Amino acid sequence: MPSTEREELPKQSKEGLQAFIRQHPEYSIDNFQPVYRGGTNLVTFGQRRTETGEQQPVVYKYFIRTYRYSQEYFCLRHFADTGHVPIILDAIPDRLIVMTRLPDSHIEGETAHFNLDQRKQVSRQIGHAIGDLVQWPLPTAESQPIPETEFEQFAWRTDVGAIIKDVLVCCRQIQANVPAYQTSLYTESLYFAEKHVDYIAQQPRCLFHEDIPNLCIYEGHFQGFYDLEMARIGTEALQLGVALDLCRPHWMEGEWLVWAEFIEGYQERTGRTLTESDFLAILTMSHFYYHIRICRWCEWDGDLTQSDHLEFATRFAERYHTYMKRTCMSIKGWVDLYKWFPSLR
Repeated sequence: MPSTEREELPKQSKEGLQAFIRQHPEYSIDNFQPVYRGGTNLVTFGQRRTETGEQQPVVYKYFIRTYRYSQEYFCLRHFADTGHVPIILDAIPDRLIVMTRLPDSHIEGETAHFNLDQRKQVSRQIGHAIGDLVQWPLPTAESQPIPETEFEQFAWRTDVGAIIKDVLVCCRQIQANVPAYQTSLYTESLYFAEKHVDYIAQQPRCLFHEDIPNLCIYEGHFQGFYDLEMARIGTEALQLGVALDLCRPHWMEGEWLVWAEFIEGYQERTGRTLTESDFLAILTMSHFYYHIRICRWCEWDGDLTQSDHLEFATRFAERYHTYMKRTCMSIKGWVDLYKWFPSLR
């Protein structure tokens, strides 16, 4: 976000909330606010006095970019009946969404205190929930048009296969020009993606929640997903690809969810058994999550004169390398890993 927008966001949010509360006196703002309140929007915690006099925790989410408001609003409505997302209580078009507040525990802090049985339980619950998201039917043009022009703000279209191929072309050029990406793992990852893109492109379309770590667990139970503004049209492999990163092996930065239990929950809810081809596609899209950031959503193809992109890609190369290795090891028991990634032997 440009610095001018970032500077304006708190002021605009405060003014917008004050105007909203003047018109809706049943709403109020909490004295305590979270430390991190958003990057491209601003969240504020508050309360709503219900008709019975009870206080209901709410979140006010103020947007400075119209397309992010549009996507969040669309996605909350789209998934409302799953019971896995906050409920919209009110809204001011293009700027403010007032929604119910999920209990306040972040996955990393909550699961740090779990024993293995508790992690397994939560993993299965989240597998069930993601199974619901993937199976949730996209609306028809007649009932609720999909705002494809809004999704294009992220250089994204419904022709998933073509997008993946565009990213891989950029990343090949980046690897040729930037020494930090001239490693065996990056070479193997790009080749791996090229071999599985067609399988992914043939999968049915769904609306996938990219920022999957934005979920709440409270007292050992999954509560729901939030921050859906970057959700967009994808496939099962994209959704499970980002979920894979929640299931780290215990020897890599601590353990979050348990992949085996997560997948069992997912298969229970969807009623089908994933094949090795499916798991290969999942790993492909887990790596794609980083490839698309390396090329800055196809804005950069390795041009060394673009110093900002070059500096970003170089600075994060080692981190992305670690993340890709991590997801490989997480899924090792489900695919013939060393056939595709011999450098990890």
